[in-house]
Formats: sequence, structure tokens, C-alpha cells
Amino acid sequence: MNDKNNKNSIIRLFNVSKRFGGKLALKNITLDIQQGEFIFISGPSGAGKSTLLKILYLADNIFEGQVLIDGMNLSRISSSKLPVLRRRFGIVFQDFKLIPTRTVYENIALVLEAAGKKTSFIKKKSCRY
Repeated sequence: MNDKNNKNSIIRLFNVSKRFGGKLALKNITLDIQQGEFIFISGPSGAGKSTLLKILYLADNIFEGQVLIDGMNLSRISSSKLPVLRRRFGIVFQDFKLIPTRTVYENIALVLEAAGKKTSFIKKKSCRY
């Protein structure tokens, strides 16, 4: 990592560890994700993938280390800013979290509407013409 790339990092983790009781789920994770990067996380069951994502959108706390998102230290974020932070993430969960009474388009549109996107943008991004 050089300083030039670090200035464009939208997500930064420094020596992050997470414990569940006596079990260490994440150990000393350091990571920089640049703005515009598309990443995916893969690994066997129990490797810590879901735990890492939960830490990023503050559904879980870290045991040790620091997490910064767009320059905000997550350990210092107020509860009033939490919904704004979560709207900035595009996470596809294993069980999808879809609303079964809505169409695929309606499920996608709901998330984009909550993020404050315009109808024209929603139609364009969800391939509904």
C-alpha cells in the first residue's frame, strides 16, 4: 500500500479482530478498498465472511482494531448517522433478504428509493424500460 492509493480508500481496516466468546473469528485483518473497486469475499463456511460484512455495516462490533469508512471511524459514529452509512453499502446476503410479496424489480427499486435515487435512475439500473 502506498500513500497515493490510501487517499482513495473508501474502506480501511487496521488490525481488526473479532471474538465470539473464546473463539477468534477474525484475526488481525488489515484491508484497503479503493473507491470504485468491485470486490467479493469467498471462503469456506466459518471463515469469517459474514462477520467481516457485519462489522462494516455495524451489525457487529470489533474486538480490536479500527474501521474507517469514507474517513469516518466506525467506533465514533453516532446512532443517527448509522442509517445513512448503511444506505451506502451494496451487499447481497446469502438468503437475499427479498420481500416475497414483491417482484424482483420492486425489491431492487425499494432499496434504491431508500437511498434517495430518482425513478429514472431506478428504471435504468434495474433494466426495466
